[in-house]
Amino acid sequence: MVCFNPNDIPYEIAICIFQCALEDLNYKQAKHNLINFQFVCKSWRKPAQKLLFRDIQLTPANSASFIRCIQHDIPQQVTSAVKSLLLVGNFLPVCTVADVVKPIFKHCPNIEELRAINTDVERQLWNYLMLTDEPLKLTKIIENDMEDQIYYNLYLTVAHKFKQHLHQLCLQFDGSDDIYHASLLVGDQLQKFVSLRDLSIRTLCSFKVMETILDNCPRTASKLTMNAIDVRDLMETRQSWSNPDFSAITRNESVQELSCFLLIFTSTLLKYFAYKLKALKKIDLRTFDTNEARGQIMHVCGSVENYKLALLFRRMPIMPEAAIQEWVRHVLDQSKYHRVERFCLDLDFVSGVMVAISPWILQISKKSKASEIVLNYVKMNKLAEVVSDEIEPTCLGLLLHQCKPRLIQIKGVDNIQQHRRWMKEGRSDLFVYSNERSWRFFDAVIHQQEDADIQINDIHLSLSDAFHPPLQDQAQIHRVSKLQFCNSILHSASFALISQRLPALGTLLIDACHLIEHPHPFTFKVSLPVTDIGLLSLRVASLDVYSDLSNIQLFHATSDSGHYTLVIETETKTYVSYVQGNSKLSSDSYDGSIPVQGTKDLYLVWIECKTLKELAISNDTRTLYVQLEATIE
Repeated sequence: MVCFNPNDIPYEIAICIFQCALEDLNYKQAKHNLINFQFVCKSWRKPAQKLLFRDIQLTPANSASFIRCIQHDIPQQVTSAVKSLLLVGNFLPVCTVADVVKPIFKHCPNIEELRAINTDVERQLWNYLMLTDEPLKLTKIIENDMEDQIYYNLYLTVAHKFKQHLHQLCLQFDGSDDIYHASLLVGDQLQKFVSLRDLSIRTLCSFKVMETILDNCPRTASKLTMNAIDVRDLMETRQSWSNPDFSAITRNESVQELSCFLLIFTSTLLKYFAYKLKALKKIDLRTFDTNEARGQIMHVCGSVENYKLALLFRRMPIMPEAAIQEWVRHVLDQSKYHRVERFCLDLDFVSGVMVAISPWILQISKKSKASEIVLNYVKMNKLAEVVSDEIEPTCLGLLLHQCKPRLIQIKGVDNIQQHRRWMKEGRSDLFVYSNERSWRFFDAVIHQQEDADIQINDIHLSLSDAFHPPLQDQAQIHRVSKLQFCNSILHSASFALISQRLPALGTLLIDACHLIEHPHPFTFKVSLPVTDIGLLSLRVASLDVYSDLSNIQLFHATSDSGHYTLVIETETKTYVSYVQGNSKLSSDSYDGSIPVQGTKDLYLVWIECKTLKELAISNDTRTLYVQLEATIE
């Protein structure tokens, strides 16, 4: 086999293929380092190095260099490895698309995928493909801009020409009569697409057309994607849907994966799919939750190996609590032999136009050994703090108590940006908006969770509740594996309340939060006096937009040019360290008096815990890591 010197590769070509090469070879850390290019391709004798030319990206600036490279410099066994070609930019007036792709097709006969970012370039490419006699083996042609009728007609023509090798096909049945009949003609000839794997019906089609397409699918087609079905002809097609007779239906034995979006399912339509698709193993549905279809959706999902649901609840004055709890029970029934992997509640979810239809979106996914539940709430008013149909903390606590997930993620409890603005303005009514709600959410999240990772974003644990300790039945008896606060507002006095609720923590991570400091100036104190902690990690953010009231002094103290005194108090020992540039200058076990207040020249960071194994304090540039005595298991 001929060896190829990587130094002969033109610099422009190296730029084109380097990123893909590193991804294919899993060199993640060197992804953007061109120096490693020579290390990756020392010799073309290794099969992995052929992947360097698998995906090619061409622009008007580097296309000539690439063509010269494949014509004169690279052996055939390498150019045969080219699988994908992306054209970026418009090649006119320097050359036409045909001038670029013709020599590439000649020297790279195994190209399977053609792409172009520019729509005009795509049309030129499809026109060339319709006329060329090159024996190409295209498996995928891009399906962009399908609303353009001229473009779609070109797409269908090219797709039909390469029906022997094409893996993906998209059909649509709206628009003009010409488009409808052209799509129908291709649908009637699906058996000729002998390599088809993924069939997509993007627009509304009638039930009869959909059934015909399913009957014509080749045995290779394993995935079916549909946007909508017009079910008005259901009654004409099936006379008795209350107790349907499926004996006359020809079953499809190839489709293993069904993806449907924005279909309003009836129980009979679901029964049809469950019977029609004999080999069904995976379902991906985005649909409305209805009382009629809920039980049948659960039944169909329970009969497949994997499923993914996005359930929309029609807008109502209150939260659809009963329906959501019913879905959670279904997930738990399907997860008897494994723990729910993740539960996420996002109270500030962005969902585009769907907000007008459904404020609640419940996403459920189930694999063979993992389940996830994601509950999204879309606010009609982004400035609103509490809305009538938002979830109650008690309901959240009940859902989490049922699930006992490994990972709990809570986002958007408070409007942090608005709270910061109000704090800067000195608004006296700030805490009226928060009241006890934030603490109730916090209590609901941690209550009776065992070995869970808890991530809380956008919460303001305010001083207004500083004198409201947790109820006796809220006391946490189990160890929480990890508690993380991110983009939140935390007061110094809040940590003592957190400590009352959590006697044991594996890791406490405070990440880029707005830290309201100790009443004494130049002092920041984290007081968790009754909590055993493995690792306490504090990442300080400057929050310069609100520098007059944020932890900017703490940020400066932990910067490369700053210095501070670090005091760590545990139940048995006290540690005092003097830190400069976020690096320790000294560390002593200290039995005498300790500083309780910082000064302008020497900031004080004061950590108080029952026991602590490790401490990490970091800013944007450097991390201080302190290893303490292991006092807990």
